[in-house]
Amino acid sequence: MSEPRTIVLESSSGHLHGLIRQLIVLPYEAFITLWAFLLFELFMILMLPIAWLHARLHPAHSERAWSEVAQGFFRMYLYVAGVRLVVEHSEYLPQSGQSVVFAANHASLVDGLLWGAVFRAPIVALILPPGHIIWPMDLWLTKAGSLPIARNPEERTRFPKLVWGEKAVGAAAKTVMTRRTSLLVFPEGHVERTRRVQRFHTGAVRIALRAGVPLVPLTIRGAERVFSPNRFTMWPGTITIRVHPPFDLTPYYGKQRNRALVRQLTERLRRVIVRDLPETYTTTPTT
Repeated sequence: MSEPRTIVLESSSGHLHGLIRQLIVLPYEAFITLWAFLLFELFMILMLPIAWLHARLHPAHSERAWSEVAQGFFRMYLYVAGVRLVVEHSEYLPQSGQSVVFAANHASLVDGLLWGAVFRAPIVALILPPGHIIWPMDLWLTKAGSLPIARNPEERTRFPKLVWGEKAVGAAAKTVMTRRTSLLVFPEGHVERTRRVQRFHTGAVRIALRAGVPLVPLTIRGAERVFSPNRFTMWPGTITIRVHPPFDLTPYYGKQRNRALVRQLTERLRRVIVRDLPETYTTTPTT
């Protein structure tokens, strides 16, 4: 028997739609994106002296001062840019003075900015090596105490001063413990450019175990439509952040070198985060 054949009848409306998109939609989209980018850069530059002055007035808490101004800026920028944030189950957020490790899927290039706008308590993040983040965003993150790390041997070679692997875990855990701050980690290590949840690395679990703090899963939905990671475009819309119940890791504190346990907990973390993502997302195994 011959194999089934499919016949597709093209319509003029399809070509017309494509032409209209090229003539109207794409230029408008480019305009909105350029406006949002220039607004972002302008806001950050104008806020620099405010952050510097705030830090000078509170020298003992310089990093927290930079973080507070940055969080206020993030909230203001998202509002002006037409981005609506919805936080589901905010009752699972840590109480004042409690440190946790947040772990989220990486849906867009500005996920850290989103969480900085939502979470008002001190929070830092594991960030990319120098040169991977636009100025002055990289300056803000560094001044606020975020920790740049090397994600692989290639980056370790290019940036020999950065920590990576077990040393990165130790440095992050020390930051959480000594500065009484929460930490934001993206276990995938990269943005989901193909709308596929990438492999989850075990760093978030190991940091929480070593620091002796709860692990809080987060699911980010809609960010890829507002901030497209592939086309570098921006469009007003709604982004939802779902906060899941914290993992109580008390029985396992200090066991970050138990590989079987760490992988089991990381797989559990991945399942919880992925559960609330659209069905169009697919997943890959944990490393």
